[in-house]
Amino acid sequence: MILIGSCFGFFFAVTPAVPFMLLNRRIYLRWCSFVMGYHLLMITCLLEDLLNIKTVITGDDLTNNKKRSLIILNHRTRLDWMFVWMLHSRYKILNQLKIVLKASLKHIPCLGWGCQHAGFLFLERVWTKDQHTMKSIISYYKSCQTPISNK
Repeated sequence: MILIGSCFGFFFAVTPAVPFMLLNRRIYLRWCSFVMGYHLLMITCLLEDLLNIKTVITGDDLTNNKKRSLIILNHRTRLDWMFVWMLHSRYKILNQLKIVLKASLKHIPCLGWGCQHAGFLFLERVWTKDQHTMKSIISYYKSCQTPISNK
């Protein structure tokens, strides 16, 4: 179901917006982040409402827009990233979520492609390659004036 939703979202919501990648990268990234946010929101709703998974969020307030957050997961479970989706969903900032993934995942049809278009960072786990990739994506974020850049 998630894969079908990813394919639907990619082909019908992201693909028609590709011309904006050339015309206005900021609008394009915002649109793709918006689409990804709603896709993750759908999954979050399934987890919380259909499967009745409850989460308790404690810690610093993420709603203060003047502060940036870096959340690091060490995969204590195979599903810990879904709880980060729930966290961002609660604060209504799913469209601002940027995830670092293994480079091989970007080749997964629809899901990987959508993550690339939403500005997720894919690493090879080779510092010489990843250093350039990280600098490039940070420059891209800055050029698009995303909430995670220094504007």
